[in-house]
Amino acid sequence: MQRLVFRHLTLLTACVVGVAACSSGAGSSDSSATPTSTEPSTTSPAPTTTVPVPVHPFDTDTDTALVRIGRPGELPWLIIGGDGWVYSPNGALAGTLHGVRASAFGFTAAAPAAPAAVPPPPAPTPATRRQLTASALDTVMALAAHLGLLAPPPDYPSPGTTDLETTEVSVTDSTGTYVHDAYALGFEAETGARKRLLDFVDALSDIETLVGADAIGAAEPYVPTTFVVTTGGSFASNGAPTDWPKDVPVQEGCVQLPIDRFPAGVAGLYIATVDAQQIRIAVVPDLPGDSCP
Repeated sequence: MQRLVFRHLTLLTACVVGVAACSSGAGSSDSSATPTSTEPSTTSPAPTTTVPVPVHPFDTDTDTALVRIGRPGELPWLIIGGDGWVYSPNGALAGTLHGVRASAFGFTAAAPAAPAAVPPPPAPTPATRRQLTASALDTVMALAAHLGLLAPPPDYPSPGTTDLETTEVSVTDSTGTYVHDAYALGFEAETGARKRLLDFVDALSDIETLVGADAIGAAEPYVPTTFVVTTGGSFASNGAPTDWPKDVPVQEGCVQLPIDRFPAGVAGLYIATVDAQQIRIAVVPDLPGDSCP
């Protein structure tokens, strides 16, 4: 009887130590079962990383793939289209931090960004862009999937603070578009869903490190033929509004604009006089994810 009790206690202990021991010994008295080796493993555990490296190319649908990161209602600071181009509006180099941590969006100081290999082109340049390789685009979308962003957004609880910004990350694949909004992202040490979202933003803020320097091309000007023009625009882009060119008609919607009439760059906020009244005008370059045909 004592031996039977001792045997059950031994098996229970083995179950706690490892599931493999349970499956090989619990509930069975077969002495022919192969014993579990107790020799220590000589294989070092694989290092963990936030960025998954797909064994096979991630199944990116280039017709629908899209990533947009910024603040709700504002011109995104980073856009990645299914064509593999990484866009950064307002003439800043695509993939740079603009002097602040992308995760904090202006309320956490950051060290100055390293000098870019290619200087920003002169105004007027609505955006710059850099070309990703197909495998680099796969890496971006694989990271989004790995961090749970290609799914309906979870709850992103707000920290106990006010007067800060909301970070919006929109990710699209063949299953749909998923918009993730988190208030004051990066304001404090993040955990759970907020940390996963922050990990994605931080990774893309240094996209050259994420995909490898050889997988992304040099920055080049991107000057679209079409711009999205809206009156009463409230999003920030180029600071204080400037005067709208007097000889350019104000027309809302997807409009072709003469960029040579906008010496400070086309995209931004403007003040125009229409019917003897001053109105605010927002101008955004036509970029992936916009509604222009």
